[in-house]
Amino acid sequence: MILGVLSYHRKTWSGTMRALMIGIAGILSCVCSQPSAASAGEGGEGLALRTRAIFAARCASCHGPDLAKPEGRFGYVLDLRRVAANRELVVPRYPDESELWELVRRGEMPPADSEDGPLTEPEKSSIRDWIAAGAPGIEGRISGTSKQIECGQHVSLATRSEK
Repeated sequence: MILGVLSYHRKTWSGTMRALMIGIAGILSCVCSQPSAASAGEGGEGLALRTRAIFAARCASCHGPDLAKPEGRFGYVLDLRRVAANRELVVPRYPDESELWELVRRGEMPPADSEDGPLTEPEKSSIRDWIAAGAPGIEGRISGTSKQIECGQHVSLATRSEK
């Protein structure tokens, strides 16, 4: 469409204006043709960080490491590597075979009466995508309590050499 407008008006525009419009059309065509992060697939680190943020906001109040007696003796929801290693909960790359995904999909986790509220559809999709991507962990370690993470306070990501 933009190129059609350029062709129609090319005789009436000055050389500078025509060059400017061609440049803008080129930029727009490049930007519009780029796939989004969702359609192109997100890297494992991004999925892991997003999933951990969801778990911190929606699950840690019952299953977090700060609790003396976490629900179901499952107090490590923020440790993605440990969650992924629990084959009773997660079968990496196979969300439909993962109990965690089934609980999330059916709306059983978090429960309807949870103080943190139910998961949104995008949050559910993120958890499913994380499992489908192999349930990747986070490089390094994240320090900070679940409340700091949930409230968006500064949390540091240490590199492997700092461990």
